[in-house]
Amino acid sequence: EDDARYSLPDLRDVPTQVFNDRGEEVFTDTLRLSEFGTFSAQFTLSDEAGSGYYSLQTPYGGVGFQVAEYRKPEFQVKVTTPQDQVVQGASIPVTVDAAFFFGGAVSDAEVQWSVLSAPYFFNYTGSGWYDWTDYDYSAGPGTVFYGGYGELIASGSARTDARGLAAFTVSADLGKRTASQTFTIEATVADINGQSVSARTTVTVHQGNFYVGARPTSYVSNTGDPATVEMLALDWDQQPLAGQTLNVQFNQHEWFSVQEKDEF
Repeated sequence: EDDARYSLPDLRDVPTQVFNDRGEEVFTDTLRLSEFGTFSAQFTLSDEAGSGYYSLQTPYGGVGFQVAEYRKPEFQVKVTTPQDQVVQGASIPVTVDAAFFFGGAVSDAEVQWSVLSAPYFFNYTGSGWYDWTDYDYSAGPGTVFYGGYGELIASGSARTDARGLAAFTVSADLGKRTASQTFTIEATVADINGQSVSARTTVTVHQGNFYVGARPTSYVSNTGDPATVEMLALDWDQQPLAGQTLNVQFNQHEWFSVQEKDEF
């Protein structure tokens, strides 16, 4: 009736309540709407307030939020590797260093570590456009998306020594993945009091010692005319590599367009 346009409701006040994780009311008030249809308020949790999931409720909807008890960490954790770039098939030595802020090592502490793998794409910044991906247009649906840090591919446990150090090795195995990967290596150290502190680092696992880019001089050709494709080989730092032997494979993809009339 109003051409799908939003308008302010015919309201002046909004009854508002906040409940803790046990369903007990910890705040209530009737809040005045602003000229823009918004309202705001604040309240202070008591010193005895419990942690957990709290909810804010109004007659017109609500929202939830988490209340947690903050405890200042007593120690810090560092995760390091000798190199931040390796080629697939290599071994990645990882060192976890846990130390108290006041000095001294967090010794004999449990360490839980994990490795996440996400696709890495060569970020070419030179002139011209080249395709650096190994994408098969006839492969069907794409792979599953596991989030920003990728898929969990390895995990394990260790303990810190008298120096607060723990070490383990990660295999730079790409498996059946057709792209280079970014490995996110994370370690969580728990001290004798049960306090946990985490840290992470990343390592790029390259498919090979260099990348190959391809670009056609023309995207449309006539039957019988030559089609030229330019190739470019660069190292990990985007420096050109001469004298490389490249095996080039051409595939023919046939596209069939079928028009069907549906019942609607």
